[in-house]
Amino acid sequence: MRWQAPSRLEELYACVADALEKKGYRVEIVSYPTSHDKRSIDLLAASTTKNIFIKIVEDLKHVNNREASELKGLSTVLDAHPLIVAEKEEGVELDDMAAYEKHGLYAVNVGGLEAALENSIYVVKRHGNFYMRIDSKKLREFRRVRGLSLGDLAELVGVSRKTVYEYERSNMDVSLSTAIRLLEVIGDEIFKPIPVLDRQEKSVKRSTKRMAADTVAERKIILQVEKRGGEAIHSRHSPIDIGVKFAEKKAVVIVEHKHDADIGFRGEEAVKIAKAASAEKIALIRHANLRKDLEALGYDVVRTPEELLELVVGKRGKK
Repeated sequence: MRWQAPSRLEELYACVADALEKKGYRVEIVSYPTSHDKRSIDLLAASTTKNIFIKIVEDLKHVNNREASELKGLSTVLDAHPLIVAEKEEGVELDDMAAYEKHGLYAVNVGGLEAALENSIYVVKRHGNFYMRIDSKKLREFRRVRGLSLGDLAELVGVSRKTVYEYERSNMDVSLSTAIRLLEVIGDEIFKPIPVLDRQEKSVKRSTKRMAADTVAERKIILQVEKRGGEAIHSRHSPIDIGVKFAEKKAVVIVEHKHDADIGFRGEEAVKIAKAASAEKIALIRHANLRKDLEALGYDVVRTPEELLELVVGKRGKK
């Protein structure tokens, strides 16, 4: 049985795909796991310059930390931009011109997605409050051109001298009330867009990499890739079992599990992720009867973790 989206989600999928395709993205729907509630990636968007892995929900309350962590980890390892698209937060409609933080990821509605694709979202909601981001360079330039001291500007804005000093040191987020005062004194050019579609640059957390690995073979692959200087993340909520990055090489790995009746379907769906990420496809398979079908999908098929590691990182000692 193939998964079919509920009608409202189906409409939301179509709107998201339409917004992306208008900007030149190639869009693919991920249909594994077949239960939408158990899936960390619902839609893939790929262009010549940017790849986006997207989770789509009607309400942000339906995204749990486990799915978000996996979306973030897979996006980091496979050089993609993680994003959540939703209509509501706890039943309240999302604003078209704001981004919302959820489990360390940015979330937007369809209108917000269109704005994010234009890099024109300037407001973010975090922990129940709205913020805007100061462009520290432009703030320093404004003060220099007008011959204002830190104290002068602090008095105009209604903050302390130390606060203005901190604003000029880094691109800080300020409350909406402070942002309004800055707008009145300086103008909107003082703010930077919220980097909704900037890729996660931090390494995947160790706990995320190793959590819930299903087999000894999977744990061995993850540990050995990490030991040799690469990154790997285990996945339970997408078609792939392990995402790997080593130097400039990326790979999606599927592993045959005991009683794995849907590995053929998983293999087909994982191809979509590999294509979007420009990653190699590797299958760790013990039953020879599966080899032909997976090779037809473009997989390098191996029988042992050692063979797989050699494909990804080379022989021991090599980089």
